[in-house]
Amino acid sequence: MALHGQAKTARELHEAGIAAFRNNDGSAAREALQKSLELEPDRPAALYNLGLVEFHAGNEGLGIGLWRKALTVSPDFRPARDALTWSAAKIPRSINRDPGFWHAFRKAVVARIGMIDVLALALLFTFLSGFLLLRHFGRRRRARLDERPLPSFPAAAALFVALLSLSLSLTAIKAYDLTVVRGTVLADRTPARTTPDPQATPLFDLFEGAEVIVRQSRGDWRQISVPGGLTGWVPSSALFLSSSRRAER
Repeated sequence: MALHGQAKTARELHEAGIAAFRNNDGSAAREALQKSLELEPDRPAALYNLGLVEFHAGNEGLGIGLWRKALTVSPDFRPARDALTWSAAKIPRSINRDPGFWHAFRKAVVARIGMIDVLALALLFTFLSGFLLLRHFGRRRRARLDERPLPSFPAAAALFVALLSLSLSLTAIKAYDLTVVRGTVLADRTPARTTPDPQATPLFDLFEGAEVIVRQSRGDWRQISVPGGLTGWVPSSALFLSSSRRAER
C-alpha cells in the first residue's frame, strides 16, 4: 500500500491504517497511522489503533504505552482503557510492593478524569454555592429588616461549598499530575542501575509494559522511579514516553 507522495489528511491516513490492519498488512498500517499522528499527535483513536498494530506485531510494551498515551490525551477514551485492562495479565510485576494510597487514588480517580471536566465541576459548584449563599444572606437581611426569625442554616450551600473545595483540590492534583512525565518499559527485561552507566550495579528489574515515572534525563539515560519509592537509571531507548503529547520513543 503506497503512501508516499500522496496528499492525505490525518483522517484519511487513519482510515487507511485501519484498512491495512484488517488486511493483515501490519507494515502499511503502522506507516499510515504514524503519518496520521504526525499530522494530529493528539488523536486518541490513532494512538489506540497504532497500539493494536504494535501489540499484535509482538511489541507489547509499545502497544501498552500507546494506549496509555491515548488516555493521557482523552481520559474517557474507553477502547484504550479496555485494551489496558485486557493486557493487564500480560504485564509481569517487576516489583512486589504496595503502590500506596496516592498511586491507587491516581489510577482510580485522577487518571480517569480530564482537566476540562474538573474545571467544569469547579465552575458549577462555584456558581451553585455562590447563588445559594447570596440568596441566604439576602433572606437574612430581609428577615432583620422585617423583624422576622432568621432563616435556618443553609445546608445546601454548605454542601456545595464543600464540593467546591473538593473540586478545587482535585483540579490542583490533576494539574500536578499532568506535569509528571511517565514512561512505559519496552524491553522484555530492563535492569535499573545505580548510575547512568551500563556497567553500574543493577538495583532491580523492570519488565515490558511496566509504567514508571521519569525524574530526569542525562545523555542517553533516564532516571526513573516506581511505586514504592525505588529509583534507578535505564537507557532512554528502553522507554516510551506514554505521558508525552508527542509520539516519542
